[in-house]
Amino acid sequence: MDSVSTDAQITPVIREYRDLFLENKGIQDEIRNIRLRYKKRLKEIRDRLSQLKVIIVDYMKDKNHPGVRFQNVVLLLEDSTKKNKKEADVRAVFQRYQVSSSEPLYQEILDTIQPPKPPSQTERLKLKLYTKDV
Repeated sequence: MDSVSTDAQITPVIREYRDLFLENKGIQDEIRNIRLRYKKRLKEIRDRLSQLKVIIVDYMKDKNHPGVRFQNVVLLLEDSTKKNKKEADVRAVFQRYQVSSSEPLYQEILDTIQPPKPPSQTERLKLKLYTKDV
């Protein structure tokens, strides 16, 4: 870059730098504000989805429905209790080496992998969107 030697030559450079710096700061502030707005709105949406899920699950349990179809959307009730893959792998190793579940080591190792949790009563709704009428 050319060497700038006089005040008259440096002034436009400083002015452009200042303008770009302020524009950059303005854009960054705007992005931050937009992120905050979306974050707040997403929290509102998640909260409302949770409330609606409870209502839908209660309805499905009361009517003994495995699922509900509305327009091109299907909601299915799924059990949320999933087996831990690590725990299943450890059980398979125990079985392969014929380690009995009555041995103290058996449960101790399973507890170190994943401490026992109280069973949760939450159901999961699975949403399927169909593009064609079914």
